[in-house]
Amino acid sequence: MPISKKGKELQECGSIIVEQYSSFIRRPQYQRVQLKSLGLGRIGSRRELPNIPCITGLVKRLSHLVRIVGNG
Repeated sequence: MPISKKGKELQECGSIIVEQYSSFIRRPQYQRVQLKSLGLGRIGSRRELPNIPCITGLVKRLSHLVRIVGNG
């Protein structure tokens, strides 16, 4: 089981599939950095990511650029 930075074990939380559906051209720099931190960069690219609060928070902040297409 994975261990967080604070030494606590992370619960098994499943995963989500995130897809980028809009370009980050003419977007602020911090949004580009957040997209890269999700592992996205091109329209249509998908990543399977853990369903944890920090990931879902980023997806909500970037809801105009990415969407959740399924559970992994």
